[in-house]
Amino acid sequence: RSASLGKSGTEDVQLVLAQTYEKLSNLVTQLSSRFKERSVQRVAVLPFVGSDDKTADAVGGYLTDKIMNLFYSSGQAKVIERTAIDKVIDELALGYSGRFDDASAQRLGRLLNADTLIRGKFIGLSGGIIEITSRAIAVETGEIIGVGSVTIPAQGILNSR
Repeated sequence: RSASLGKSGTEDVQLVLAQTYEKLSNLVTQLSSRFKERSVQRVAVLPFVGSDDKTADAVGGYLTDKIMNLFYSSGQAKVIERTAIDKVIDELALGYSGRFDDASAQRLGRLLNADTLIRGKFIGLSGGIIEITSRAIAVETGEIIGVGSVTIPAQGILNSR
């Protein structure tokens, strides 16, 4: 009996992870729907933050990495490595506060030679659901060129860390 419970538990986790992957892939599709017409070449995915704007969060790190990997896999644009982004953030002394106003985000994008920044937030909702909202922003103009929003089960992230 315990073997079947273990197998079922593993299958449940695999199902939740597959659903999470599908939802995050959908978020990338939403964000990049206008990339071709906007001639987007290089994307920098900024750290995803919780509702309190803190970047030093395992959930935010997980989401940032997953979104970055999915953008790369999609082939929609070249993706700037996270360590390069972190280095420039530290040089701009933004790493501690975790906050990017429009001017500092645009400066960061220029320093990284990115034409588009991906910014995102997540918030835990009732029922074990996390909502993720994100925007694609043109570095030169500050114009929003893509938006996306998905909900995922918190279990999909908490079990993956």
